[in-house]
Amino acid sequence: MIELNPCPFCKSSETYVSPNRCNARIHSYSLNHYYDLIKGNITFTGNSEEEVKSFWNYEMDKNAYD
Repeated sequence: MIELNPCPFCKSSETYVSPNRCNARIHSYSLNHYYDLIKGNITFTGNSEEEVKSFWNYEMDKNAYD
């Protein structure tokens, strides 16, 4: 299982992955992070839980040094 990195902007680890269902079947996953500074959400959607977690970690690592 992939661990999520904390957000490099707000340092919060309040990030959640949830399945998106259609007709009682899971068809994709969404990763949601509430970003208090802008009073909004950062959301990624992908085909699997691992995909959205990997994308979050990649984007957060990439942006941590900008």
